[in-house]
Amino acid sequence: MESWLYFLLVAGIFVLLMRFGCGGHVMGRSRKDPALDMPAASLGATGPSARGDAARPARLPVIGLGMSLGLFLVLTFVACVGFDLLFPAQAMARVWMPLLPGFTWLSWSSFLLGVLESLAYGWYVALIFGPLYNYFSSVVAG
Repeated sequence: MESWLYFLLVAGIFVLLMRFGCGGHVMGRSRKDPALDMPAASLGATGPSARGDAARPARLPVIGLGMSLGLFLVLTFVACVGFDLLFPAQAMARVWMPLLPGFTWLSWSSFLLGVLESLAYGWYVALIFGPLYNYFSSVVAG
């Protein structure tokens, strides 16, 4: 019974995050007017399409990517620690220990170390993936 409660709690939090974090597009609803999704500058004759900027590939801002990935992993770590405290039978502490060097279960210093290492992993991915994506998207676009 405890595993079903755990599953329902995780699924409910996921649905709430998707609904209120990503909006109606994820939940199968979209706006009626597609022009609302485009920036105002691209609608007129003086917008990016008139200058030829539309052919340029989209670039990922590495700082924004690092902050979002880092905070995503921190929130995931905090949620997993919370679930481990609520549902010790499904504890993930054994999974975190090899992934986060120095992390032990559970003290305030170890928790803070896990938060910092999760943030560092997010920035690591952003600093590697962001420039690689920007480079290869510009190479493919010509």
